Amino acid sequence: FTLILLAIDEARNVIKNIKKTVIYLLSSSFSEIIVIFGALFVGGPMPFLAVHILWSNIIEEGLINFAFVFGKSDTGHTSKRFNSRILTKNIKIMMLLLSIFDGIFLLSIYMYLWKSGFSDVKIKSLMFFALSINFIFIVYSLIDLEKPIFKMNIFSNAYLNFSVVSGLVLIFSAIFIEPIRNILHLEPFSFIEIISITILAFVYLFFVEILKYFLFIRKK
Repeated sequence: FTLILLAIDEARNVIKNIKKTVIYLLSSSFSEIIVIFGALFVGGPMPFLAVHILWSNIIEEGLINFAFVFGKSDTGHTSKRFNSRILTKNIKIMMLLLSIFDGIFLLSIYMYLWKSGFSDVKIKSLMFFALSINFIFIVYSLIDLEKPIFKMNIFSNAYLNFSVVSGLVLIFSAIFIEPIRNILHLEPFSFIEIISITILAFVYLFFVEILKYFLFIRKK
């Protein structure tokens, strides 16, 4: 019976990890679509190059998606109610709202840069950084959808920590290492630009925590 309980816990953990991966993957993809269509609608330059999206989705976020699989099992909670469906109502709402908020958030940055007279290359460079850094930070909020981030052990998943550090290294390699920067067609960044966009990424993390509270934590 102990083995059966452990198997149930592990099955639940697999489903939870799939839910987190689905939220992370789909919300980031839909937000990119919103930004691109928004830029086309206002008649501005494209916010990203294809290589920027590939770099962000495959090289950076790809490691993080894989690392979610190694989240620790929620053992000892077999008696708790559990919805085994992947796309539950709240999961769908969270994906939708994350996509919309992040899309509008990135589109606002884009509109500010465009209206401020930044060059097309500079706009693409800063948007690449904003797109990349946004979804690096929220992974810690998604470790557990039923706990606020300040109550989690964010270092419990060594694979995820490695992936986040690797993602940050890749982002800043693209910014500071000239050959990589040239491949991605990026302009050099100022310290103020890096700090400003990083602070904005924390604002997005705060929104994720609020959304998580109303959809998952408060209803426990």
